[in-house]
Amino acid sequence: MIAAQAEMARGRMDDAATYYEVILSVNPRITVANQALAEIRLARGNVQDASRYAKAALQEDPKLPRASVVLGNVAVGQRRYDEAIQHFQRALEANPREASAHLGVAHAQWQKGQREPAIRAYRRAIEIVPNDLNPQNNLAWLLAEERSSQDEALRLAQRVVSAEPRNGSFVDTLGWVFYQQGKFADAEQQFRLASDLLPNEAMVQYHLGLVAHKQGRAVEAVSAWKRALLINPQFEEAASAQKMIRAAGG
Repeated sequence: MIAAQAEMARGRMDDAATYYEVILSVNPRITVANQALAEIRLARGNVQDASRYAKAALQEDPKLPRASVVLGNVAVGQRRYDEAIQHFQRALEANPREASAHLGVAHAQWQKGQREPAIRAYRRAIEIVPNDLNPQNNLAWLLAEERSSQDEALRLAQRVVSAEPRNGSFVDTLGWVFYQQGKFADAEQQFRLASDLLPNEAMVQYHLGLVAHKQGRAVEAVSAWKRALLINPQFEEAASAQKMIRAAGG
């Protein structure tokens, strides 16, 4: 067990997984090993094994918050958001300060279009892990769409970009805040930087199209939306991009 945990600490997940599998071959009811393998398999995208190990861990200890978080994240990935929230809530019943569960609730609620519960969950996560920039970035994005909260959104977005200026997702969020404020030149500057940092991110190209369109550059906007669809024909705003290309006669 010590060797497996040491490999985890070093970030050598595959080596750690091998050790944990050996442990479970001797005793398949070791909770720590099942939980660790659930998290490793989820990180590797193997949701079937992640679910199996998480359920095995919970069978031994139903109050393991991190195992419930794994099941919640699996459900989110499969767009079963109500089920995901139930798993995250079970985790929070076991440990109200499990930040990953609050983040899971926030993401699931966001995907359901439930902005206020998502905002509350992000705020709670930030209280628990104030040095984690990701929930601050996500909260900035949500707040940007509410006029009364745009000043706070800008402060959050500028803070995370200041901390990680080469993080394309953070830069894109700052651009989105400016866009929602109607500061299109500032927004475009950030979107272009985000595009340099994330050249294969369809959503960034979509945003470049939006800001070009707002500034009356229809040909450039269509070109950006087409790039977004070329990068990923199924990205989140693909239907919107296709509709706007048609409307612009592209």
